[in-house]
Amino acid sequence: MTRYYKFIMIIISLFVIFTLYQMYNKTATTMKYFPIDTHHSIVESNTELEYDTKQKNINWYVSSTSNQPVYLRQDVSLLYENGVFKGLLNKWRTDEVTIEQQESVPYNQDALLQSVSFHHGEIHNENITSIQAMTDAMLYIIEKDNHLDAFQHPQSPFEKESVKKLTDQTEENLQQQLNRLLTYYEIDASDYIVTSLVDITKQKENVLSSITEENNAKILGQFWEGLYREYITLLMSYEDIPRHYVPFVLIAKDESHVLVLYEIEQEKYKLIQQISAN
Repeated sequence: MTRYYKFIMIIISLFVIFTLYQMYNKTATTMKYFPIDTHHSIVESNTELEYDTKQKNINWYVSSTSNQPVYLRQDVSLLYENGVFKGLLNKWRTDEVTIEQQESVPYNQDALLQSVSFHHGEIHNENITSIQAMTDAMLYIIEKDNHLDAFQHPQSPFEKESVKKLTDQTEENLQQQLNRLLTYYEIDASDYIVTSLVDITKQKENVLSSITEENNAKILGQFWEGLYREYITLLMSYEDIPRHYVPFVLIAKDESHVLVLYEIEQEKYKLIQQISAN
């Protein structure tokens, strides 16, 4: 083989490597909403938090399964402790049905743990369509008699009192942070239904009442598209993700738009998503 052909082969190889890298990088750092597919769906999705008393770890599980393989499957999950960021899981696969993720986090203190996940898929046929689902999980960890107990719903008077103290302190801290952001952006909270990212599923039945199911799916998909592009990719850019509070979600009572407010390393961010009933 002549030097000329060797040179050409090297150039082609480098081009292929560069192209594959670009494809990987684009896929790994974007999550795009497309119209919901009518033939494909996510049939199972789950976010789970468990406390391992022997290892003193929080086991964080995220999984989802589609009814058949699709071009791209992706799951992203966020974990917060007492309203403060604790961890991120993000995984994508091509031509797969199931995605599973697990992480164990050492733990030895009282806490309210909350996780929210978005499960997504792209189908590439004549048109590009998508599938999606959202799940969440929460877990209380309370010290009692020199050991930690974990539960979702307090039962005993001690558990109820401990949970009240923990949630009251968390809500107070979050309210102070929210007030700072509202003041900075000069936003009147009375114009909005205010919640946090980890509590957004609780508002599903209370907001956007005049919007059709189809457009609700569109709003949810575009919400996560923007959140992934602006917030989650920002988190992934840090080697050591800085401490920060969970983003706040403000849904306009006139159902015209949704705001997302958060602050990382003293820099404040405001995302806006317009809502269309069409």
